[in-house]
Amino acid sequence: MLIAIWVQTIVLALTAYLIWRYTKATEKYTSETAALRAETVRQTKLSVRPIVLPEFPVAGAGSNFRLRNCGEGCALNIQILPVGTIHFNAGELGMGHIESRFEPIDYLPAGETVEVNTSTWANDQKLQNSPFDHWFLPRLTGEETTIEITFGDVEGRRYKLQAIILAEQNIGNLPRKVRLGRIEDINP
Repeated sequence: MLIAIWVQTIVLALTAYLIWRYTKATEKYTSETAALRAETVRQTKLSVRPIVLPEFPVAGAGSNFRLRNCGEGCALNIQILPVGTIHFNAGELGMGHIESRFEPIDYLPAGETVEVNTSTWANDQKLQNSPFDHWFLPRLTGEETTIEITFGDVEGRRYKLQAIILAEQNIGNLPRKVRLGRIEDINP
């Protein structure tokens, strides 16, 4: 009888140990599965989000500046922040602060390209046929210029990209080089 009690106790202890090991293994696999699911969701979001990049055609092309959606998702509410050029004092040209402004783009489907309409403004007044039109293009000499593009996706997330057109004064080195920054998620 005493041996039967000890056998039952050992069997019970062994069963408790196996249940404890099974529970620990299940917890480990559950946490690994949750991490794998989170990474899968992140990769899916990355694979279907829009990637809006600027393009500057070579000399002779009809367009001065355009955007291409290289991503798989549609880009929405695309905006390009105004780019300041020069500030002329009253004694120089009397034009004050001059900047290039860009028309917003409602949407840009995946794989598509759209022309960007640019206008030049001085002291909050639009200029017509200004010598400063398209001053920031890589095919022309000029100072370093940063263009900031913001856009959204169909889920309401917003992104930002900075494109830096490097300075170049030597005509022989044209077109200027463009350095693209990383696409940043600007959601709070």
